[in-house]
Amino acid sequence: RSRTAAAAYPDHQFVLYELGLSYASQNDFVAAARAFDASTEVDRLFAYAYYYSALACERLKRDDIMVIRLEAFVRLAPNAPERVQAESILRTVRAR
Repeated sequence: RSRTAAAAYPDHQFVLYELGLSYASQNDFVAAARAFDASTEVDRLFAYAYYYSALACERLKRDDIMVIRLEAFVRLAPNAPERVQAESILRTVRAR
């Protein structure tokens, strides 16, 4: 359904976000990262699209991109419950 919605509404940040979640649930992290990144292109303030893009990039072993996405998430959603996890991941990656 998310693919059908994405075809009908290709520029809607929530549709693209849901598409990314759908791809991630199928372990297609390349497509998931693309969908989440497309969501952030539509709405640069959509923090959770950055967060899930970072998680997809982590699975793809793209720490360079993951760090950028997590930094954006922490900046945009400083009070989010996931912030603690995001900051922990950032510390770990930066310590390498």
